Amino acid sequence: VEIQVWNVSAYNFEEIVVMQTSYGDVAAGQKSTFQYFQGAYGYAYIELLIDGKKYKIQPDDYIGAKLLSGGRYIYAIDANDSDETFRRLSMKLLKP
Repeated sequence: VEIQVWNVSAYNFEEIVVMQTSYGDVAAGQKSTFQYFQGAYGYAYIELLIDGKKYKIQPDDYIGAKLLSGGRYIYAIDANDSDETFRRLSMKLLKP
């Protein structure tokens, strides 16, 4: 499975990590390169910096979740204006 990060927000994202894989920085409106994963779900642990502050998406668990079938997927990540670590980011799974 290959995953790309798309920053659909108005903020620049820095030091993006998806499930322990580094994506580096992705400016507002831009996409990263695809990264390979042996297995991935429709949602994931994500952390990144906005203006030097760390924000996260932390799934409760993956119970009942199904692994994505082979192919390419996009995690479209958005950010609101909250300052709370776990409430600022949201994501949608897309198929290119």
